[in-house]
Amino acid sequence: TPSSNRRQRQMCIRDSPYMSRLSKSIDNLLRLQNNLKSFLHNSPSQSQNVDIAALVEERLKNIQNIHPDLAYIYDKQNGLIKTTNHELLMRILDNILSNSAKYNKTNGEVRVTISNETVVIEDTGKGIKDVDKVLHRYYKEQDRGLGLGLHIVNKLCNELNIGMNIQSQVNRGTKITLNFQHLGKE
Repeated sequence: TPSSNRRQRQMCIRDSPYMSRLSKSIDNLLRLQNNLKSFLHNSPSQSQNVDIAALVEERLKNIQNIHPDLAYIYDKQNGLIKTTNHELLMRILDNILSNSAKYNKTNGEVRVTISNETVVIEDTGKGIKDVDKVLHRYYKEQDRGLGLGLHIVNKLCNELNIGMNIQSQVNRGTKITLNFQHLGKE
């Protein structure tokens, strides 16, 4: 029957490291496709009041479900509501959080702090060798990925007037700060 075949495929994916990796690669391609669609079809004029703290918490839980082997810490020191494009901001957060999980060390940590008008995402991962180049299209330091993620994030941040700062040390981790001070309040 169709439902038993589906269950067998699902079991095969869970049991096979190759199939599991293939499934994650497909998910990453679909996420990249959504990023590109958002980048091409949305504009900052589609702004609304966004509870950034709630959106960050939601996206962090999503990444935690995909990468459950890491420790996730959410430190909300204050609320943060700004007028921006919800969909594009979600793409920015998903990409940064996904990178923090994918390029982390075994049993690593992802920490997200909301303080004043900033969101800080830190990880204990591999780090970035060349922070200046990582924003260039197609630049990548790992075998995985296409080298478009942080390039798109940077373009979206510029489009939305969100400041972004990246600090990183190889084998120690990366810290990305998103600054929302230039966005309007509700």
